[in-house]
Amino acid sequence: MKDCDSRYEILDHTADIGIVVYAKDVKSLFAAAALAMTDIMVSGDSGSKKKKRRFTIDAEDYPDLMVRWLGEVLYLFAGERLVTTAAIIADMDDTSIKAELVMTDFNPDCQEVLREIKAVTFHGIRVEETGSIWKAQVIFDI
Repeated sequence: MKDCDSRYEILDHTADIGIVVYAKDVKSLFAAAALAMTDIMVSGDSGSKKKKRRFTIDAEDYPDLMVRWLGEVLYLFAGERLVTTAAIIADMDDTSIKAELVMTDFNPDCQEVLREIKAVTFHGIRVEETGSIWKAQVIFDI
């Protein structure tokens, strides 16, 4: 589920788990963060039957937007058992995002839950541009 123009790493954190995501631009960063979170929650074949959902999220700034964005991805998995396979960011600025998530139904015959994420936290949240690279750090309550 990784995008070739972005990458991420997993952070060890007491009773939590975190990711650091890198991308060439802010839209790619948010898309990569959604897929990175999905990667640490679920493994296995995503199947071929795709569902799409469009939405707009408003926030105070990029860190708040990242928490709310990943909160939607988490809700769709935990609440509706939908696994995100792609994220298309149509438009965004530092206080809003308009996006479409492409998802499949979770299939326990082909997929495995690696870890249950309870919440996306504000603890240690960072979204920043450093030179020509965008970077986000997110901690999840597990």
